[in-house]
Amino acid sequence: MVVERITQHLLQGKTLLQVEVSMPPHILIQDAMRVAEEAEEEILKVASDVIRVSILLRLGQPIPELHQRLQECNTEKGQNTRP
Repeated sequence: MVVERITQHLLQGKTLLQVEVSMPPHILIQDAMRVAEEAEEEILKVASDVIRVSILLRLGQPIPELHQRLQECNTEKGQNTRP
């Protein structure tokens, strides 16, 4: 799991976290969901001012890798277009 972005929101002195993570392409969706739920629980245990954690899962290839692969495919096909 790779943390891509953490967004913190404050509401009446309490913190809400939105965590965007990338998962490896080989992981099953139900396994990724279980890992995310466990991470949410752990964050809530250790951070007393956090009242809500939302983990957004990005499954498959991280976006930069996807763009790089698309660009490589276009180059192989003789195209000069950007993804």
